[in-house]
Amino acid sequence: GVMAKVKQLAGNRKVQIAVASVIVLVVLVLGIRWLLYLTSSLGTKIAGITHSTYSEGMRLITEYTSENYRADLVQTASINSLYAQQQMDADMANLTALLPEEPQENDALFVNALTTIHKSAQNVILRDADAVFANDTASRQADSEREWTAVQNAVTALREATAASQLNALSTDVQGAVMPTASPTPAPTPTPAPTPVTLREGQNDSPAVQEMQQRLIELGYLDGRADGDFGPKTTAALKAFQAEAGLTVDGIATSEVLEVLYSDEAPFAPQAAGTGEGEGEEDETARADYQLV
Repeated sequence: GVMAKVKQLAGNRKVQIAVASVIVLVVLVLGIRWLLYLTSSLGTKIAGITHSTYSEGMRLITEYTSENYRADLVQTASINSLYAQQQMDADMANLTALLPEEPQENDALFVNALTTIHKSAQNVILRDADAVFANDTASRQADSEREWTAVQNAVTALREATAASQLNALSTDVQGAVMPTASPTPAPTPTPAPTPVTLREGQNDSPAVQEMQQRLIELGYLDGRADGDFGPKTTAALKAFQAEAGLTVDGIATSEVLEVLYSDEAPFAPQAAGTGEGEGEEDETARADYQLV
């Protein structure tokens, strides 16, 4: 009974047509998917790049590195650099938007090559515009042509590339020829040690000498007023202090001598003010007019 029914269905013309239709439909769907896969890279010289991404990318980068594009943006940027940069940023966005939502193996690599070339072109354009603005195109001309040639060579290399490794190579080449390289961070310059202060006879109008004289007056080794002139009387006063402090007695105020002089432990002169107090030979008028020389 069951086998008889199966044979009856198999012999049914309508069932046969339905089964055949399903098989044809499955084959058709699979065939279309396979055809799409095969043709997605058709027209590209590098496997793994979507055809529409490749064709539109080559069209745009050719436009964005044309002489007309360069001339127009140089002129614009020399007048309004912000507006020119906005236009170039919009063009860059057009290139980055070429990456498919479901990219093939080398789509991202191709789009990166496009954006690298366009960024290099931007650098040349902006430098040319700066030269136009500064009315200094003559000194810029050689570098400008060399850099723009590197951009053009990169576009040609992209058009002729047949392997993914060539995309990386052309990106590196154009960056090295055009893109500004980061300046190495300079080594920190060590702060030089302060030059030791040395005061000696013959220095005049010196604030440091004046300060030293004031301290010698406070300690009683010198009288009169501090005038900033290092003369014989200042030398004598300093020698007296050095002797009292146990320092080398040479009348020269090195940094070590001054450190002792200004310290809280600095010794006072044996006789107050160091002027022979009580001797009575010097009247007050003479003291007022006394100059440290």
